[in-house]
Amino acid sequence: SNSNGTMVVSPSVFELDPLPVNTTAFAAAAPLSSGPEAPVIATSGTASLLTPPTPPRPKARPASGDWGNLNNWFGIEFAVILFRESSGTGAAETFAQYGFDLAYVRWVNAWFGLEGSFAAGWGNAFNVVDTRILLYMAGLRLAANRAGRIVPWAHFLGGGANTHASGGANGGFSDSESSAAFRVGGGLNVNLTAHLAWKIVYVGYLYTSFASSVQHNLMINTGLY
Repeated sequence: SNSNGTMVVSPSVFELDPLPVNTTAFAAAAPLSSGPEAPVIATSGTASLLTPPTPPRPKARPASGDWGNLNNWFGIEFAVILFRESSGTGAAETFAQYGFDLAYVRWVNAWFGLEGSFAAGWGNAFNVVDTRILLYMAGLRLAANRAGRIVPWAHFLGGGANTHASGGANGGFSDSESSAAFRVGGGLNVNLTAHLAWKIVYVGYLYTSFASSVQHNLMINTGLY
């Protein structure tokens, strides 16, 4: 002590040991992972503060696009109708009618959809008769791998058909007729982007019954959806 009554202690007199740290109890008693703070990890008697985890990146759009999530398909196609018509003398001729096919598909689930279609074609029969056919149908479409790059599919449609013929070698005529019709076939689509696909090819059988006879016709299409 000095003359002022103050005790002076030399640092060398006492040697203080560090207090032990119970890191396990500390982490259990005060977990930080439940709050906005970063979690605490006790290692070798020390507590380390980690940076917040990096949030997950958004899932990248697959190369095949988002067709698996699109429930409404609209298509416009170039159509060739190979129509088999009778001349009325027992002979029959297959001639081509060229036109378009408009389609709408409402998908109910990943593989099953409801389809509506309107198609039209124009051609010439027996080299003297100008023809036109209209098809208005509805039905079912089935598809596999709809969200993938390549989409095979098939459909069955039923409805009506109307044909008109005019011309002829004997001064000309004009006549129209309607009939029931159905169509069954399938095709292959390629998804080009998230909202555009190319129908590479479609081949379908078309049934009609004009002039009290049955026509077995063929449709070949290609187009965009």
